[in-house]
Amino acid sequence: MDDNDFFKDMKDILQPDIGTETGNDDYVYGNYIEWPTLEELNNDQIKELIDYFGLGETVYGMFKKCNVPDYESLEKEEFNDFKKILNPEIEVDNDYMFDTYIEWPSLDELTNDQFVELIDYLDLKEEIYDKLEKCGVPQGTDYENGNPDFPESERYFREEKDLDQEYSYQDYVSTMDSFKDDYNDLKDRIDNFVFNSNTRKMKDEITLYYLNLEDLFKRKVSQILPNPDEFDLPESLQKVIRNTYTDQLRNINNQKFKSFIQSFIGNYRKIGHHELRNALAHNRSKVTFENQNINYPEKGKLKSVKYVEIINEMKDYLNWVDKLGSDN
Repeated sequence: MDDNDFFKDMKDILQPDIGTETGNDDYVYGNYIEWPTLEELNNDQIKELIDYFGLGETVYGMFKKCNVPDYESLEKEEFNDFKKILNPEIEVDNDYMFDTYIEWPSLDELTNDQFVELIDYLDLKEEIYDKLEKCGVPQGTDYENGNPDFPESERYFREEKDLDQEYSYQDYVSTMDSFKDDYNDLKDRIDNFVFNSNTRKMKDEITLYYLNLEDLFKRKVSQILPNPDEFDLPESLQKVIRNTYTDQLRNINNQKFKSFIQSFIGNYRKIGHHELRNALAHNRSKVTFENQNINYPEKGKLKSVKYVEIINEMKDYLNWVDKLGSDN
């Protein structure tokens, strides 16, 4: 499934889990998209899929073949079942005690819950699910590793067509003059983080913390790496070295970068709770805040961590970044 409008629509409706596939020693293979099965969907999602693929009239036709909305012709037991599902308005004529008027909802007035309950009751789910599968509803797990059709927007390793474009090694080196000011600014913002009811604002703030921490780390590493301009080498080889640095800096969370950078900075460390960073970038709706905790998906399960722990780890990481190279 490539990165097109259909993928974006399915992501919006199905809310898949998006995470990072790792192996031994935290080696990163790429991201994955875990789509829910049709059986795992809630009633709103099922109805939304039926509407999205234009199957509404088809389903209504299936209902009518099952005497919906011709409820009066049903046997008593079925009639009572439909009454329980559809909750019609019932009025008794006060002048004629035995005259009862039942006003059933029309098919287009059904709630999503009533709509799907009818599908279940009439044993139509298998047939309708088969139609949805034929329409291409994604299910199962898609992996970035070895998959050229994996959506670009969800990739862990983004394609970079030109190593000379922005965010290169040279860009990070050129911003070192403002490193201390940016460091102090980020430190103040993290120190003053307040857990509150504005969920969207908190997600934005924490996302920026992660991005700023990564940026400061890359800038500090760029300062520590041997400057190829100072090598007694042809310009063509200096460019190869600069491009190697750039390529490494774009993938700071994989094993390859860890092996590369340890000879320059010693012990390498990731920012704590990196799966939270990935969830905020790729699976934002699955990140929730509750009772001073931040909840986010990690390897298919929901992890809950006190926000204070996350903030403290960010502070510790920021302090570590600031001291990088001080012993070099």
